[in-house]
Amino acid sequence: EVVNLHVVSGVFGIGQDVLYVGLMGEGELTEELGGQVGASILIGRINQSSETVLINHGFADLVERVPLEDALTGVYVRALGTIPIVNDGCMLSLYVGGEVEIWYFTSEADDVYGGSIRGFAYGDALCVISARGDVTLSFYKTETPDGQPAHRFEGDAWVCGGIGFDCDPGTWGPNWSERWWDDSWCWQAGAAAEVIWQSGDGWDYSLDADYE
Repeated sequence: EVVNLHVVSGVFGIGQDVLYVGLMGEGELTEELGGQVGASILIGRINQSSETVLINHGFADLVERVPLEDALTGVYVRALGTIPIVNDGCMLSLYVGGEVEIWYFTSEADDVYGGSIRGFAYGDALCVISARGDVTLSFYKTETPDGQPAHRFEGDAWVCGGIGFDCDPGTWGPNWSERWWDDSWCWQAGAAAEVIWQSGDGWDYSLDADYE
């Protein structure tokens, strides 16, 4: 009665050095409440043979940041939510939301752990002006190309504005790298900044801007 689920997925694996189960779901709150919710959990033992299956079932972010050369046993949890602050249709609307990820896996050689937090806001005004901004902070243990353990911090922020009659900022994102977002009658422009620190390599950053 409160949540209308539109994505529900389950995945499991069993085999040599593999035994895991994962569940994920996303949905919209009722029209009276507004907003969206979602959650994911993966628990068990994974390795390189699990990579393609996990990517295809909604765990691509985990696979990207966790080295799978060795079998890993642990848990991954993700939760997200969006709530309306102002909801007067396209004349004036403002939504804010957040997402949290935490994971911890262990192997015979070492432990792998990390987490991320993301905050975002988007809205419309006068039915032709739209905007969105996202900020994501991540810290996790990974390994270098030569197999040495390393800690990595990533900070990513972007903002985008749109003008047109078919802009839907609620569907923009979550990553600037995946732009643009296929709104047919919407002219969009934005900018992004990324800061990275990795033990042994120090700091790095990048800036970007684009329009469509």
